Amino acid sequence: MDRVVALVRIDDLVAGTLGAQTFVESTPDGWWYVARLPGERVVTVFVTDPAMARVLTADHWDGWRRALAGTQLFAERLAGLALKARPDTARYRVRSIRVSRLQPVAGAGWLAVGDAAAELDPIAGRGMHDALGDAREAARAVIAGHPWSVSYEARIHSRFHDHLIERAALYGLEQRWPAARFWQDRPGVA
Repeated sequence: MDRVVALVRIDDLVAGTLGAQTFVESTPDGWWYVARLPGERVVTVFVTDPAMARVLTADHWDGWRRALAGTQLFAERLAGLALKARPDTARYRVRSIRVSRLQPVAGAGWLAVGDAAAELDPIAGRGMHDALGDAREAARAVIAGHPWSVSYEARIHSRFHDHLIERAALYGLEQRWPAARFWQDRPGVA
């Protein structure tokens, strides 16, 4: 249904305060989030389209760093932290996200769970929650002796449908850049 790319940087937090909340900020080319991770680490992510991802990661991620420095909320918030850079091989990552659903999600002797069943846009923040719910339902189906049940298929289909509605509503909230390609390409409910 859609494809976005998450450009991820992970740093060690040496000093400063960053709460447990996840912060989100939108820009014309996509949206950022920053969160504290276990083990005194900080993750900074920019979700954008594949073409912009190529531009921002060229020249050893200099474009990504410039884009982050241009944010209204995060540049200042991160500047107040003492972050220790990890080696580039461990610090920067690129993750492709394909908003999609497997059909069918189960068959004779197999069952897809989590992202294998339906890959969600991280804008909704439901990936881990839904993956754990899938695992619980899959375990119940296996224990009951019918992992390829129609009810499991219906559950995944319904969850994915709900995700698409929630995703459209969230993308539809951003109205500042109607001419920006990233926001034009995302389905939104105005």
